[in-house]
This record gives sequence, C-alpha cells and structure tokens, in this order.
Amino acid sequence: MKITPIRAVAGSALVIIALGIVPTFDVWREPLAEVLWPPELDANGWPITEVVVRESVRPYPEATTVKLFVRSAEDMGEWLVEGRILSRDERNAIEGHFRRSGYRHLSYAACFIPHHFLHYYNEAGEEVGRVEVCFCCTGAAASPELFPRQGGFIRRYENQLGFDVEGLRATFEEVGVRTDMWCGREG
Repeated sequence: MKITPIRAVAGSALVIIALGIVPTFDVWREPLAEVLWPPELDANGWPITEVVVRESVRPYPEATTVKLFVRSAEDMGEWLVEGRILSRDERNAIEGHFRRSGYRHLSYAACFIPHHFLHYYNEAGEEVGRVEVCFCCTGAAASPELFPRQGGFIRRYENQLGFDVEGLRATFEEVGVRTDMWCGREG
C-alpha cells in the first residue's frame, strides 16, 4: 500500500487526536457518562443512588489467625494491647456479613469512628490486613484494600466495604462483644 499525502495527513491526525484524548479521558469520562446515561433524579434534583454491584467478601483469606479488638468510649485514644482470637466458626460467622457494594451517585455524611477492629495474621504472625467497623455510621474500611476503589470504564462507580448491620451486630453480641459504644447511646 502506497502512503499518499492524504493518508499521511489522516493518519497523523488520528495519532494527534488519540494522544490528545487518551491523557484527558478522566476529564471527560463523567460528562460523557452523564450525557449517555443521565441519572434518575429525586424530587430535589439530586441523583438517586444506584447500586451497581453487591457481593459477599471474605477478607484476607490467606490469614490463619484473626484477632478482634474493641475500643469503648473510655478507651478512645489508647490502643488496646490485648485482643480476642476468633475461632474458625466465629470468623466465618462474622465474615459472612461483609460485602462489596458498588454505587453510582452515592453521597453521605458519616462519622466513621470505628470501635471494632479485626486484625488478620499469617502463619508467621505478621499482620496481613485489618478491617475496621463503625456501628454508629455503619461504615467499614479495610487496609490494605480488598478490591479497587472504582469499577467500570466509562460509567464509573465507587466500591465500598459494607456489612449487614443487624446481622453483624447480632453475631458480635452472640460472641459476647458489645456494639453500642460511643454512638450517643453510651454514657
């Protein structure tokens, strides 16, 4: 195939366009998605939260030991030295309430002052991860993260670690762990 001046100019133009679009993709991704898939709005004109994905999550399956730490209002500010090692059944029951939820147009205000901490250790006794749970705002966080913060390509969504609030509360209480700490319900 012979390269004519028109083909050379057209090819160069495509390369220039591609080089200009690719680096700025994050800038125009959201506006493009809003045009192609406008969000449903509530009575006040705010986008309604869309649940994109919800699936069970088993944190740090490589961990051989899980230790539960709890901070009460009296403990705030100092790290608890001792924790409680969970049995396999307790671990399975607690972890059965965790999930990954993906949302579009999620807005919220939350305290996130966790009082329940699950530390995950490998066979060598090294910490491989940690899950923090706040029953006050019903938030949870994992470090290191269990999954990417965002999903989707053009229609992005935010992934969050969540949990079945009432189910996890009941499971903690079954194993003798309080969940009513420092949420305005405790003196």
